[in-house]
Amino acid sequence: MTDDNVIEIPTKTNENIKNFLFAPLSASWHKICIEGKIIPKMYGRMYEGKCEVFLDDRWVYIFDTIEAAYSAASMAANAMAIGEGYPWFGADSKTMPFAATVMMMDNEP
Repeated sequence: MTDDNVIEIPTKTNENIKNFLFAPLSASWHKICIEGKIIPKMYGRMYEGKCEVFLDDRWVYIFDTIEAAYSAASMAANAMAIGEGYPWFGADSKTMPFAATVMMMDNEP
């Protein structure tokens, strides 16, 4: 896995499926970005028409739709953050936020 591949799962502010990938589609895994946060230990890819989510270097979950993958990945991100002591995955209640924030340079969703 490389650090230069990033995926943003569509959210309420970014529902356009064509903007799902920041990197070219390939067989490699990409970082997952939910609501502007890169989720640690979570990678994804589109493979054979399915959306696969690779969690904690141990489990691969296969979903029929991107929307189903988003729901599961969002729930997992929140569970991981709560397990680390945060109120939710976007919270900055400790000295460092749970997930790194992503900012696009061209201001496009």
